[in-house]
Amino acid sequence: MEGFNERLVMGVSQDDPILDVLAKTLLDTPKLFGRIQSNLIITATMDFITSLMMDMKIHKMAVNLGLTPFATYGRNMSGISTSYAMFVFPTEVDVEAYIQYLPQIRVFIDCMDEVLSFYKEETAGEENFASMLAMESSITKYEAIQRLADDVAGADKGVLRGLAGDQLALDNW
Repeated sequence: MEGFNERLVMGVSQDDPILDVLAKTLLDTPKLFGRIQSNLIITATMDFITSLMMDMKIHKMAVNLGLTPFATYGRNMSGISTSYAMFVFPTEVDVEAYIQYLPQIRVFIDCMDEVLSFYKEETAGEENFASMLAMESSITKYEAIQRLADDVAGADKGVLRGLAGDQLALDNW
Protein backbone atom coordinates (compact mmCIF):
# COMPACT_ATOMS: atom_id res chain seq x y z
CA MET A 1 0.00 0.00 0.00
CA GLU A 2 2.91 2.34 0.68
CA GLY A 3 3.45 3.16 -2.98
CA PHE A 4 -0.24 3.38 -3.89
CA ASN A 5 -0.37 7.14 -4.46
CA GLU A 6 2.81 7.21 -6.53
CA ARG A 7 1.67 4.28 -8.66
CA LEU A 8 -1.76 5.85 -9.13
CA VAL A 9 -0.25 9.11 -10.36
CA MET A 10 2.16 7.27 -12.67
CA GLY A 11 -0.67 5.09 -14.02
CA VAL A 12 1.10 1.81 -13.33
CA SER A 13 -0.14 -1.42 -11.79
CA GLN A 14 -0.49 -1.59 -8.03
CA ASP A 15 0.83 -5.18 -8.07
CA ASP A 16 -2.12 -6.16 -5.89
CA PRO A 17 -5.56 -7.11 -7.27
CA ILE A 18 -7.52 -5.24 -4.59
CA LEU A 19 -5.43 -2.08 -4.90
CA ASP A 20 -5.70 -2.35 -8.71
CA VAL A 21 -9.51 -2.29 -8.35
CA LEU A 22 -9.30 0.71 -6.02
CA ALA A 23 -7.05 2.54 -8.49
CA LYS A 24 -9.40 1.75 -11.38
CA THR A 25 -12.40 2.89 -9.35
CA LEU A 26 -10.71 6.19 -8.55
CA LEU A 27 -9.78 6.69 -12.19
CA ASP A 28 -13.42 6.03 -13.14
CA THR A 29 -14.90 8.62 -10.74
CA PRO A 30 -15.20 11.29 -13.49
CA LYS A 31 -17.73 9.00 -15.18
CA LEU A 32 -20.02 9.27 -12.15
CA PHE A 33 -19.26 12.68 -10.64
CA GLY A 34 -18.41 16.19 -11.76
CA ARG A 35 -14.81 17.39 -11.92
CA ILE A 36 -14.73 19.02 -8.50
CA GLN A 37 -16.44 16.07 -6.84
CA SER A 38 -14.14 13.58 -8.59
CA ASN A 39 -11.03 15.49 -7.57
CA LEU A 40 -12.22 15.66 -3.96
CA ILE A 41 -12.99 11.93 -3.89
CA ILE A 42 -9.58 11.05 -5.34
CA THR A 43 -7.55 13.35 -3.08
CA ALA A 44 -9.51 12.31 0.02
CA THR A 45 -8.85 8.66 -0.81
CA MET A 46 -5.16 9.38 -1.32
CA ASP A 47 -5.10 11.15 2.07
CA PHE A 48 -6.79 8.09 3.59
CA ILE A 49 -4.11 5.81 2.15
CA THR A 50 -1.44 8.13 3.54
CA SER A 51 -3.13 8.11 6.96
CA LEU A 52 -2.98 4.30 7.03
CA MET A 53 0.74 4.48 6.34
CA MET A 54 1.14 7.11 9.07
CA ASP A 55 -0.79 4.94 11.54
CA MET A 56 1.61 2.05 10.98
CA LYS A 57 4.62 4.33 11.39
CA ILE A 58 3.54 6.37 14.41
CA HIS A 59 1.16 4.12 16.35
CA LYS A 60 3.49 4.02 19.36
CA MET A 61 4.41 7.70 19.21
CA ALA A 62 4.12 9.62 22.47
CA VAL A 63 1.40 12.28 22.52
CA ASN A 64 2.66 15.78 23.29
CA LEU A 65 -0.17 17.03 25.48
CA GLY A 66 -1.52 20.44 24.58
CA LEU A 67 1.17 21.15 21.99
CA THR A 68 -0.58 20.19 18.78
CA PRO A 69 -4.01 19.28 17.45
CA PHE A 70 -2.54 16.15 15.85
CA ALA A 71 -5.49 13.91 16.72
CA THR A 72 -7.82 16.12 14.67
CA TYR A 73 -5.33 16.32 11.82
CA GLY A 74 -5.03 12.54 11.71
CA ARG A 75 -8.80 12.12 11.96
CA ASN A 76 -9.35 14.53 9.07
CA MET A 77 -7.01 12.50 6.88
CA SER A 78 -8.27 9.08 7.89
CA GLY A 79 -11.98 9.87 7.98
CA ILE A 80 -12.36 10.07 4.20
CA SER A 81 -15.42 12.21 4.98
CA THR A 82 -14.91 14.40 1.92
CA SER A 83 -15.53 11.37 -0.30
CA TYR A 84 -18.58 10.38 1.73
CA ALA A 85 -19.90 13.92 1.45
CA MET A 86 -19.66 13.74 -2.34
CA PHE A 87 -21.65 10.50 -2.28
CA VAL A 88 -24.50 12.26 -0.43
CA PHE A 89 -25.22 14.62 -3.30
CA PRO A 90 -25.97 13.22 -6.77
CA THR A 91 -24.80 15.07 -9.87
CA GLU A 92 -28.27 16.66 -10.16
CA VAL A 93 -27.39 18.76 -7.10
CA ASP A 94 -25.17 21.63 -8.19
CA VAL A 95 -21.89 21.63 -6.29
CA GLU A 96 -22.47 25.32 -5.50
CA ALA A 97 -25.46 24.31 -3.37
CA TYR A 98 -23.32 22.50 -0.80
CA ILE A 99 -19.59 23.07 -1.32
CA GLN A 100 -19.32 25.95 1.15
CA TYR A 101 -20.85 23.71 3.82
CA LEU A 102 -18.31 20.94 3.18
CA PRO A 103 -16.30 21.75 6.34
CA GLN A 104 -19.43 21.31 8.48
CA ILE A 105 -20.47 18.20 6.56
CA ARG A 106 -17.02 16.72 7.22
CA VAL A 107 -17.29 17.51 10.93
CA PHE A 108 -20.72 15.87 11.01
CA ILE A 109 -19.54 12.71 9.24
CA ASP A 110 -16.26 12.34 11.14
CA CYS A 111 -17.62 13.14 14.58
CA MET A 112 -20.80 11.10 14.13
CA ASP A 113 -18.66 8.11 13.23
CA GLU A 114 -16.61 8.66 16.38
CA VAL A 115 -19.65 9.02 18.63
CA LEU A 116 -21.30 5.90 17.22
CA SER A 117 -18.16 3.73 17.32
CA PHE A 118 -16.75 4.93 20.67
CA TYR A 119 -18.34 2.24 22.88
CA LYS A 120 -17.35 -0.61 20.55
CA GLU A 121 -13.77 0.64 20.27
CA GLU A 122 -13.44 1.24 24.01
CA THR A 123 -14.85 -2.22 24.81
CA ALA A 124 -12.45 -3.82 22.34
CA GLY A 125 -9.50 -1.82 23.72
CA GLU A 126 -8.93 -0.13 20.37
CA GLU A 127 -7.33 3.28 20.03
CA ASN A 128 -9.91 5.89 19.08
CA PHE A 129 -10.13 9.57 18.30
CA ALA A 130 -12.04 10.47 21.48
CA SER A 131 -9.29 8.93 23.61
CA MET A 132 -6.59 10.75 21.67
CA LEU A 133 -8.55 14.00 21.91
CA ALA A 134 -8.93 13.50 25.65
CA MET A 135 -5.19 12.95 26.14
CA GLU A 136 -4.25 15.79 23.84
CA SER A 137 -6.67 18.23 25.52
CA SER A 138 -6.16 17.02 29.11
CA ILE A 139 -9.86 16.22 29.49
CA THR A 140 -11.75 13.04 30.31
CA LYS A 141 -12.95 10.65 27.63
CA TYR A 142 -16.50 11.54 28.64
CA GLU A 143 -15.77 15.23 28.05
CA ALA A 144 -14.16 14.38 24.71
CA ILE A 145 -17.11 12.31 23.50
CA GLN A 146 -19.50 15.04 24.68
CA ARG A 147 -17.49 17.60 22.72
CA LEU A 148 -17.73 15.41 19.63
CA ALA A 149 -21.48 14.94 20.10
CA ASP A 150 -21.88 18.72 20.44
CA ASP A 151 -19.83 19.17 17.27
CA VAL A 152 -22.17 16.77 15.42
CA ALA A 153 -25.26 18.68 16.54
CA GLY A 154 -23.73 22.06 15.69
CA ALA A 155 -22.53 20.91 12.28
CA ASP A 156 -25.95 19.47 11.42
CA LYS A 157 -27.67 22.72 12.36
CA GLY A 158 -25.22 24.69 10.23
CA VAL A 159 -25.66 22.41 7.22
CA LEU A 160 -29.46 22.48 7.53
CA ARG A 161 -29.41 26.29 7.66
CA GLY A 162 -27.06 26.48 4.72
CA LEU A 163 -28.96 24.06 2.51
CA ALA A 164 -32.37 25.53 3.35
CA GLY A 165 -32.46 27.43 0.04
CA ASP A 166 -32.00 24.33 -2.12
CA GLN A 167 -34.67 21.68 -1.56
CA LEU A 168 -32.92 18.98 -3.62
CA ALA A 169 -29.66 19.41 -1.69
CA LEU A 170 -31.58 19.50 1.59
CA ASP A 171 -33.51 16.33 0.71
CA ASN A 172 -30.26 14.51 -0.07
CA TRP A 173 -28.69 15.67 3.17
